[in-house]
Amino acid sequence: IILIDNNGILMDANQASLNIFGVTKNDDLVGFKIFEDLNIPEVIKQKIKTGKSVRIESKFCYDKVTECNGHKTKNVQTNYLDSSITPLKLSRGTSDGFLVQVQDITKKKCAELALKNSENQLRSITTNMRDIILQVNLDGVIEYISPSCKNVLGYEPETMLGKNLTDYMDPEDYNLVKQDCCSKVIFDHRHVNGEYVCLEAIGSPLRDDNDNKIGVVFSMRDVTERKRIEKEMARLDRLRLSGEIAASIGHEIRNPLTTVQGFLQMLRKEPALTEFQSYFDLMSDELNATNTIITEFLSLAQDKPIFLRTQNLNTLVNKFCPLITAEAIKSEKSLVWEPGNIKEVSIDGNEIRQLILNLTLNGLEAMEPGGNLEIKTYMDEDKVVLSIKDQGSGISSEIIDKLGTPFVTTKENGTGLGLAICYSIAARHRATIDLKTGPEGTSFQIRFNSIQD
Repeated sequence: IILIDNNGILMDANQASLNIFGVTKNDDLVGFKIFEDLNIPEVIKQKIKTGKSVRIESKFCYDKVTECNGHKTKNVQTNYLDSSITPLKLSRGTSDGFLVQVQDITKKKCAELALKNSENQLRSITTNMRDIILQVNLDGVIEYISPSCKNVLGYEPETMLGKNLTDYMDPEDYNLVKQDCCSKVIFDHRHVNGEYVCLEAIGSPLRDDNDNKIGVVFSMRDVTERKRIEKEMARLDRLRLSGEIAASIGHEIRNPLTTVQGFLQMLRKEPALTEFQSYFDLMSDELNATNTIITEFLSLAQDKPIFLRTQNLNTLVNKFCPLITAEAIKSEKSLVWEPGNIKEVSIDGNEIRQLILNLTLNGLEAMEPGGNLEIKTYMDEDKVVLSIKDQGSGISSEIIDKLGTPFVTTKENGTGLGLAICYSIAARHRATIDLKTGPEGTSFQIRFNSIQD
């Protein structure tokens, strides 16, 4: 408790005040002028001068004097104070100074600041972390979700609170997550853009004080890219195996076929076998078709030499467009070619021509008459992208993961080697092939490393 006169000058203070302000004698405080105190805002000072009661929380900095062996030292001390200032009224109604009641709330304030800093740190961690922390009750209603869901799923956390997990995922996936909450579960969760993100979740039961299960806390991580890489590695592994088979047995198969073809040509010249000429023609055609398949199969070999040369994809496609246009016209379809402003790439022109031919012919065959085949090039960061898009009916989900595997095809009379060769060519060029398919058509984006300036 402190007494202040009408001029704002301290007149007296009790022992508790001395302890709060870090002084040993009352004389050390006498003479303090409240209206010159920089810790008190000017607005508060004006209210005090007009005789109004005020209450303020303030940070008070002062020099704390300590004495040891006759030597005095000063240390800067900071206290947080809760102060109530009340005018003292005389019996005739005039003011006769002020009564100041001061409470030291430093410990409380430091605890609040520590809690706030801890909350800010936790929020910062949960916002920027890769994982999503999710809490649901026994009915699957979301009771808490960390701010990191914005980065992973695109949703603001507030928009998901109170919703059910089944609003964002397949019910079968939800039942799997719910039943195996203590196991690692992988499922698809809808992104705000409508697409699905592959999440890996590990759950722990949430229990009350009586050990009753009241919900589940999940830690979920986006593994979409990891699953894509795993699929790509599996496809490349199948392609590598096919290449090894091609390299090891392709020539051995071709050699006996050449022998059979030679004897067929000899037998066709025999006068006594003239009536069997149609059989010989059919057998020769089938052997030629077999030889073509083997030639394509040999193209899958990963150690096939390529001859790289720096060139522009637009120039390559321009030379190839008349052939593609002619093929399109034959089936009453059309070609749309949109060259972009792209950098040069290091490629084997003959191999890339084969890749373009295979993909464009597949696109033309997938469309009904009147459809447009679209070819375009553009830059995506430091990648040069060649996009080939048709207007067919799309590729079924049952076969899409197997695309690029030899002899897996959607065509009635196809061998499945064309697309496998495309993936093999891309792998030899350190390029990637991305596929998007749906009822409106299928598009392939081949991404090449550009030549940097």
